Amino acid sequence: AHLAAAREAGLPVVTTCYQQSPPATRAEAAAQATAYLYLVAHYGRSGTAPATGHADLAGTVTALRAHTTSPIAVGFGVRTRQDVEAVRACGADGVIIGSAGVATIEQALDQGDDVVRAFRDFVRSVSPIPTNTPERTGS
Repeated sequence: AHLAAAREAGLPVVTTCYQQSPPATRAEAAAQATAYLYLVAHYGRSGTAPATGHADLAGTVTALRAHTTSPIAVGFGVRTRQDVEAVRACGADGVIIGSAGVATIEQALDQGDDVVRAFRDFVRSVSPIPTNTPERTGS
């Protein structure tokens, strides 16, 4: 019902599937995605990396592409530049980083550091493409 309501309202749809989901489930999620498809790299606790890394996602990303023209973003266990590069190498269009970003913010708050600067530095540290965003000064 929510997919029909989103379509009727003209809203983009983000769907989710796991790498370990049955092929029919992954195909359905891919077919319904209009904004992007969130491919969860593995089952587990948020923020944990898959034991095998992300390189084994290439086959899943390729299979999903047969069912969608929407971008495919991979998340779960993406914490470092190496993780981002591995996800890009498997053919994904984007990465989703949650827990590592939240941990960066929490640590900055706990230490009384500049939260914006800490988060910006984190984003730069995981970005495989140099970010030349100038630092903002003032309020």
